Amino acid sequence: MIKGIYIAGRSLDSQFKNIEVIGNNLANVNSTGFKKALDFTEMVNSANQPKIIQQTDFSQGNSTPTSNPLDLYINGNSFFAIQTQNGIEFTKNGKFSISDDGYLVNENNSKVLGKNGPINLQNYQLDKNQAISISKSGDIKIGDNYIDSLMIIKPDNVNNLIRQDGTNFTSADGSLQVADNSEFEIQQGYLEESNVNPIEEMTSMIKVHNDYNSAAKMINYLDQSLQEANEIGKV
Repeated sequence: MIKGIYIAGRSLDSQFKNIEVIGNNLANVNSTGFKKALDFTEMVNSANQPKIIQQTDFSQGNSTPTSNPLDLYINGNSFFAIQTQNGIEFTKNGKFSISDDGYLVNENNSKVLGKNGPINLQNYQLDKNQAISISKSGDIKIGDNYIDSLMIIKPDNVNNLIRQDGTNFTSADGSLQVADNSEFEIQQGYLEESNVNPIEEMTSMIKVHNDYNSAAKMINYLDQSLQEANEIGKV
């Protein structure tokens, strides 16, 4: 009976975590480049010990036009490289702008990396005759002036990526593999939508709530049965 309470308790904890996951997915349904977090699942490791893991759905989100030349969409299983305070992170969120000191940055003012380091446009004036253009392979030009090429990262295994705040990820082993030009395509003036389907998430939320309530009722039933057994033993 005690083992039954333990099993039901693990289920309760797992379902509570899944409620949080679904809630976060729904909160990011309109977040550019957001990747849906999957439910927590229990697996057995090499030592035959149970382990709770949580993975990410890296399927491609739809592209949406913005007409902003600094908005970029990657078609392919690759990521932009961003220099953050915690090191290099990867993202599908290509909503960029130019900082006051001329760097190409994301919404958190983290610098976008090119093959030569952080991309800086300070020495070039943007006007109608010097428009910024970014090729499908990530080459950045202002007018006829070549600036740099975007550093596009392709992980060996996306399942080894660790989710950070917002839409960023890091590599579990810290490795960086630059993607080949044939493995991706940049679309200028587009952004990648979140791959969260709100209808699917609401359906999952209902199921998880039902499973949570079932586990809670099971714990309550087993607890009452254990108390009754203790009372009988005292007679």
